[in-house]
Amino acid sequence: MPKQENTITTIQDTAITIAKINSEDYISLTDMAKLKNAEIPATVISHWMSTNYTMNFMGVWEKMHN
Repeated sequence: MPKQENTITTIQDTAITIAKINSEDYISLTDMAKLKNAEIPATVISHWMSTNYTMNFMGVWEKMHN
């Protein structure tokens, strides 16, 4: 079972979770989106996921890692 350790950092009065799993850091995208829209962070993520830049990035990432 992977070892997980969470830490919280505060940016502009918003708590951002950083999970360390097996010495890799993962930053909560949902927590970061709350900086833009605390009520509905999913809207921020949905918009970000639909941008041309993000789609190109994900295509390159897929080619590199799959």
